[in-house]
Amino acid sequence: MKLFFLLAMMPGGATETELDQCWFNLGEKTSWRSVIFQLEKSALIEYKLCTSTQERKIQLPVFIGSFAEGLIKEEDKQIYHQLIVGTMHTQMVDFYKSIQNTLLPN
Repeated sequence: MKLFFLLAMMPGGATETELDQCWFNLGEKTSWRSVIFQLEKSALIEYKLCTSTQERKIQLPVFIGSFAEGLIKEEDKQIYHQLIVGTMHTQMVDFYKSIQNTLLPN
């Protein structure tokens, strides 16, 4: 259910890298890849290609995501929200570090 809820809180989907980071930050012992099989088996996820990065994004169909989000307790939503924001922040900082020397003349 944690992966189902995590994807529900990310309506634009998540790349495998993003899921790796979020799942690690949730403190899960098993890989999300072992859990996603159940969602695939039940046809509850979609795969889309992110045109800007060419990475595969994993997401719930809109109506499934809305349903799943409605099942999440409010306090759990806050936990997922903070986890997702922290992961996205780390990614933005890492991206900036990778390009900062190319933006400013020496």
